[in-house]
Amino acid sequence: MRMWLSLLDLLRSEGPLQSLERPGIQVEDDGSHLLLIAALPGIDRSSLRLQVGERSVSVSGWGTREERVEGPNFRRSTASARSFLQKVALPVRVVPAGARMAWEGDLLHVRIPKA
Repeated sequence: MRMWLSLLDLLRSEGPLQSLERPGIQVEDDGSHLLLIAALPGIDRSSLRLQVGERSVSVSGWGTREERVEGPNFRRSTASARSFLQKVALPVRVVPAGARMAWEGDLLHVRIPKA
């Protein structure tokens, strides 16, 4: 018996596609601007790509993480890499050319004027 998996089945599975983590992204309205805040721990800032459209924002990037554990009779070292791509729909139209971004620790702040 041959079984075929659809792309949707693969996305729902607990396979390697699940290891692509999605950052926590929050959108706030402060009156004349939208403020997008993304938690990006471990992401290489030079790999970050931000694309702002009139009704959406796409954020992508990658990062690596190393972990070392030493015990009395062992030593373990692991390394992992991850990447992500996330697109967020905006509640109102914005002016993409006016977008400004700033880092605060592992938080990316993007301020975008409303249209």
